[in-house]
Amino acid sequence: MDHRYDDLLHLPHHVSTRHPHMSMAERAAQFAPFAALRGYGEQVEETARTVAHRPERSEEQMAELNRRLTACMAETGGAAGNSRTSDDDRETKNLADSGGREGENADSGRGNTHLREPEVRLTVFIPDARKEGGTEKTITARLRRIDPVQRVIVLADRSRISFDSLLWLERAETADETD
Repeated sequence: MDHRYDDLLHLPHHVSTRHPHMSMAERAAQFAPFAALRGYGEQVEETARTVAHRPERSEEQMAELNRRLTACMAETGGAAGNSRTSDDDRETKNLADSGGREGENADSGRGNTHLREPEVRLTVFIPDARKEGGTEKTITARLRRIDPVQRVIVLADRSRISFDSLLWLERAETADETD
């Protein structure tokens, strides 16, 4: 065996006075793989992500959904967009009539809010922003009103659901009984 470099084996380790010591993580990062094609990994993940197709509703399903919407509309006090004042105006008027005391409802026709805002379970189709199709989502919430003019369902938290995205509607109590 050739022993030409034996004298180098026992020399002290060189420590630079010019450059700070590199941590193990920084040293490892020098040899880490890099993305030669930027965004390629994200594109592969997006292609692999699956979305559902919008379910087609039969005429019977549409008729039943329409019947349920009509029943809920009657229960919540009718449709919006008629000669009545808006909900926001009515609530402001109610607070003024009750002397500004919250929780007291001056409108005797309004009664118990829970009777007028039934709890419903809605199945909606949410279109995907990037692909053809979307996802179905079931929401349980209090129904504030149904607006057939704007074709939306307004929930108690003021969120709006379009009739076009609605797949199914049922009372939450009824849904619990059928499960």
